[in-house]
Amino acid sequence: MESQKQEKMNKQARDTLMEAHQTQLDTLQKQIERQQFLRAIEEQKIKDEQNKRELLAEQQQQDMAILSSQMEQLRLQKEAEDRKRAIEMKMQKQQQKKIKDVESEILRIKQKKKRDKKNKKGKNEFSMVTGIASGYNDDLDSDETKRVETLQKELLAMKVEQERKEQEALQKKEVEEIKEIQHKTKVQQLKEQMSRMIREQERSKNDANTYKRKAEKDRMKHKIQMEKMKQSMTKLELTFTNESNQFDNDVGLDDGDDEQKEDGQE
Repeated sequence: MESQKQEKMNKQARDTLMEAHQTQLDTLQKQIERQQFLRAIEEQKIKDEQNKRELLAEQQQQDMAILSSQMEQLRLQKEAEDRKRAIEMKMQKQQQKKIKDVESEILRIKQKKKRDKKNKKGKNEFSMVTGIASGYNDDLDSDETKRVETLQKELLAMKVEQERKEQEALQKKEVEEIKEIQHKTKVQQLKEQMSRMIREQERSKNDANTYKRKAEKDRMKHKIQMEKMKQSMTKLELTFTNESNQFDNDVGLDDGDDEQKEDGQE
């Protein structure tokens, strides 16, 4: 009777111990599952943040490409305007040279006519004295006069054209000065935008690296925490097994003592 009572008490104690250990295991298992669940949420946040940063970096690269394209377009536009201005200057110099050549030609013909007139006078005087014909060609003098008239008309037309072009150039110069100011302003604005974009890219890159290092650190921290919790669970299971075995051994010893007492009474 006493033995049955003791066995019942031992069973209740064993059940209580098993229930306590199982409660500890269940609690620890729930903690592990919760940590894993929270970690999965955090990993999704990290992934979303990385995607967001990648999209931002891609957008920044596109914006930088647009700014670089605009800067290149301004450079090409400036080069085209400079080439056009150089061509106009070259044509203007050619026109000035042509005017000088015509003026020189007119002067040359006039000087020749002056010399010829002097020579004609001398030859006429000689002819009157000697009775020998002077041999002076009046047709040549007439041709030279026509040539001078033609050149003077051409010179007048060129000077009128030159004056017109100078007026246009003066007006164009005012427009070009305004364009030059606008060009420099645009270039400066683009440079500032590109500098600002470079700083933003560098800051985004640093932030991304910092975020990545923090994510790796948190991931490693979680891994260590999970490992410790699993070790705790393993240790708890071993402790439960050892205590259970020890309990069984103690119960066996008690049963043996009871049997010896019963044999002694007999």
